[in-house]
Amino acid sequence: MVDLAFSGGGAGAGMLGLGKDERSMAFGWPGTLPSPTLDGATATYPDVLKDVDLQLTATAEGYREVLVVKTPEAAASPELETLTWNTESALAITSEPAAQGKPATSTGYLYDADGELLIRRAAGDGESVLYFGATEIHLMVKDGVKTLSGLRYYTAASQTIALRTATNGTSGSKLTFLAGDHHATASLAIDASTLAYTKRYTTPFGTPPRAPPRPPSDPKTTPSSANPPTPPPASLTSAPANTTPSPPPSSASTPCWRPTKPRP
Repeated sequence: MVDLAFSGGGAGAGMLGLGKDERSMAFGWPGTLPSPTLDGATATYPDVLKDVDLQLTATAEGYREVLVVKTPEAAASPELETLTWNTESALAITSEPAAQGKPATSTGYLYDADGELLIRRAAGDGESVLYFGATEIHLMVKDGVKTLSGLRYYTAASQTIALRTATNGTSGSKLTFLAGDHHATASLAIDASTLAYTKRYTTPFGTPPRAPPRPPSDPKTTPSSANPPTPPPASLTSAPANTTPSPPPSSASTPCWRPTKPRP
């Protein structure tokens, strides 16, 4: 018998907690949870995604998680991504249904003996990656056309300071200097050849900032040809990520964001 607690709403990180004796674990939801309605042992969180409810049910073994999809449009949403975990509690397969004219996709993950991500392989069109220390080999397949490229990260004093990229069929390589914060998150990329830079802005919590809304009734602030809207901050796509796959829930499928390889 285990102690089980469901969230009363709020931050998704506290979706549920499991505990037994002096050991416990928590599972989260990628977003904010509304206040649930209760029916016996089941808590229903309405519209966690558009036209999708989340149901958590307490069972003798622990809990059961079900997504209630209420419309065909919601069923085709790319947010309904299915994740499958292997026996070592690591992400094994992600799949995404066909939507908006795009075919269904599937990606498999292979780990080495130490549990480090070694290969991310896309089925059909998509990107497959071989992780080899500070080096990555990328194979992009689009409409049957294959593009091979490589990335190499350079570190100093436990910080990632530069990235070199090269593409098969293109002479030479590109070197980019990276500067980051004390969390080793790169937010500034500088082209070594042109010194042009790209800056990624984030809030103190590491999320992209949201521009404050402009009152539509104020002609001085209403976007127009004479007063164009302020463009959003540039994003930095070449910065190394610092995320790892989250521990799996007890059910076989749950929506989550796709993990990427931790950088040195």
